[in-house]
Amino acid sequence: MAENPLRNRPELGLPLLNQKRVVAHYMSNMLYHKDAQSVPTYDSREHFRLDGPSGTIGGFNQTFPIMDFRETDKTPEEAAEFEVLTAIELGVDGFQFFYPLDRPEVAREYNRNIKAFFLAVEKLGVDFKLTVCLCIAEQDMPEEQKIRWWGDALKELLAERTWDDVWLKTPDGRYIIYQWIGDGLTDQAFGIGDILKRPELVAADAEAYERLADYCGIDIAYVYHVRWWMLKHADVMDQLLDFYPAFWSFIPVNSRYGAQWDAFAAKCAGRNRAYTESICPDFYTSKLFRKKTDKLYDRVWRLEDALQLGVDGMWRWVYVSGLSAELRASAERAIRTDAPIINVVTWNDYPEGHQICPDINHNFAFALLLQAYKNLWQGKPELNRRETGMVFYKKYPASAKPSLADFEVRSEEKIPLAEEDFIEAVTVLTNKAILFMNGKEVGVVEPGIAVKRIPIEPGAVTLKAVRDGQTVFEFTAPEWITEEPYRTDRATVGYSSEYSRVWELVFGDKSPVSTCEYDQDDAGVPNWKRGIHLTDEKREE
Repeated sequence: MAENPLRNRPELGLPLLNQKRVVAHYMSNMLYHKDAQSVPTYDSREHFRLDGPSGTIGGFNQTFPIMDFRETDKTPEEAAEFEVLTAIELGVDGFQFFYPLDRPEVAREYNRNIKAFFLAVEKLGVDFKLTVCLCIAEQDMPEEQKIRWWGDALKELLAERTWDDVWLKTPDGRYIIYQWIGDGLTDQAFGIGDILKRPELVAADAEAYERLADYCGIDIAYVYHVRWWMLKHADVMDQLLDFYPAFWSFIPVNSRYGAQWDAFAAKCAGRNRAYTESICPDFYTSKLFRKKTDKLYDRVWRLEDALQLGVDGMWRWVYVSGLSAELRASAERAIRTDAPIINVVTWNDYPEGHQICPDINHNFAFALLLQAYKNLWQGKPELNRRETGMVFYKKYPASAKPSLADFEVRSEEKIPLAEEDFIEAVTVLTNKAILFMNGKEVGVVEPGIAVKRIPIEPGAVTLKAVRDGQTVFEFTAPEWITEEPYRTDRATVGYSSEYSRVWELVFGDKSPVSTCEYDQDDAGVPNWKRGIHLTDEKREE
């Protein structure tokens, strides 16, 4: 039998990029502008608050966009321009857009938002690259229809020749296009399940993707999506290395699969393939799922359904990320392996809680930590000259029982939530200093990136660094830790000494918005009992 011409073809071993980039996955339907279709319940302050329409279940969403687009008259292009400038400020060098296999009319809606970003980057003249992520190929339709639907949508974007330099491309001119659950484009396989049973179907799927590239009239370097549980299927992984030039994961789960990712990165290097690293800042969903169902993830989309099911009829989803440990482990692997790309799991997927764009819980802290690692990864340690302190913590210990909305929380890894019962400080210093957490000395922190932890404890979270008797930085985070939560909320809180400076760079003189529900007044009454959930609401008292 003749050798498959796509197998181990020379271009698979060519460089993916000529400069390292941080590229974030962008949820294309979550660009907020005057013509946007709102994502139900997930983008409003009223569905965060206890006194809103979802108060009986403790709030439908536990974070929401603060990108300054709701109730504004911004055009899609103006909204995209603001997001591009914000991403650059936070260390992101490009977006890869969620691009699901869907009906042509839906694809046109996605293209409307994506085009706004191409226009914004073109207008700004910035070095910010864009591409798409082909998502969820396992649809019940013929391969020919899948290729036509995806191809026709892509050709609409490709037709704008002035955008050629904005696309993310390899040095030899191939378009870098991502996959996410992309298995099963071929008629011979319905998704990854079939391919795991018959590894030879990797070739058939790769051939289908090559037909998609031919349909679009371009050469494509696909970045294949590897899920952590695939790593144990050596036969499938070997086949994938035969046919794809680059690989990425969505959620690395370093706490359980870190060694396997290290081994896979080494295998990629041995085969001259590009291993790109992914970072996940956090993962705790505002998404709600039905308990009594045959489906593992039976999503509750409508508020009326959620209210009818009630707290006891639904569950929420979390990955135990070790506060900032998941991000740090991935970033350190990117440095060790000299990865050409760091993928941010998402820029703006608020419902899943792993966004790195500005929000009410993370408060730039994860982005600042990634920026510090990025400088090391790119060989520019001198850029870490702003001495910075960050804190990461949960709003309450795992043993605390919410009084009003106590949801079941499921963790796919079965790791105890108590593994995160710490307050974690991460410092980026030019010289060593003495660190104080919550008023207690915790020792000397060395230059560079350093980590200190203390057990979780109720009250305000403070951080202070002192060198030669002088304060390097000092701050108190706006959100307190409580032992009496009113609702289930496993989102990680982040805050830093740079918060005010970065807020002003991004939002100017607008009032900062951060969660502060468990901060207390002089009488010891927490804010949420007084109807205050966010920092800017204090102005309304």
